[in-house]
Amino acid sequence: MQRIFTFLFLFLGFIIYSSFVYTTGTAENNIVMNKNAIFGKLLYQKNNCTACPQIYGLGGYLGPELTTVISQQNKGETNARSFIQTGKQKMPDFN
Repeated sequence: MQRIFTFLFLFLGFIIYSSFVYTTGTAENNIVMNKNAIFGKLLYQKNNCTACPQIYGLGGYLGPELTTVISQQNKGETNARSFIQTGKQKMPDFN
């Protein structure tokens, strides 16, 4: 009987949390993007970048994990900037 109550509690919690996330979202609605951010977003969408790199474990497996790429020791921003600017294997050159 305790397993049923535990399952129901977790299931209802999931339903409530999911409905909250899908109706109100997790991001602030008053974020204003500058021109570079808008350009990057459009470039990301146009080239279907969701299919290759991963962010927070979501995305494809052809590219690197971008969640922590900047904070990696001995790589960091320089490495990320180089493969974004010059391309890498099947990744286009975005300059």
